[in-house]
Amino acid sequence: MGGFESVLAGSVINSVFDAKAARQQNKALAQRQALEQRQLALSRNVETKNRREKLRTDQASQRARFGALGISSAGGSSGAVLRGLSTDAARDVSELNQAFDLRSLGAAQDFAARRRQNLLDLRRKQFNTLKGIASRFPR
Repeated sequence: MGGFESVLAGSVINSVFDAKAARQQNKALAQRQALEQRQLALSRNVETKNRREKLRTDQASQRARFGALGISSAGGSSGAVLRGLSTDAARDVSELNQAFDLRSLGAAQDFAARRRQNLLDLRRKQFNTLKGIASRFPR
């Protein structure tokens, strides 16, 4: 094998290794992104559960206050207070979900940008390799 053939063979082998490394990086990124998504989902569930539990304790406390005052919590203004607590909790859970959705979207966009960067880096290496091979040809 002449000098050019060995350079070409070495360049092809390096390109294969670069492509394999890029695939491994993307696989690792995908695993990390999946883990982040699971962590976000778990956090969302915990926060939602905590907010609903707080609603139950707030409503129980308010009913106890109404009962201590001899006021029925079934209707009227006491019912409105309890409904207001429920409305506030529903709004809090909705805002919590929106915040988690934004975090999830941001993580997905970050993952996509990193994958594009890995692909761009791979293409630059391949281009530079081809450019180096081409420079060995006489003009």
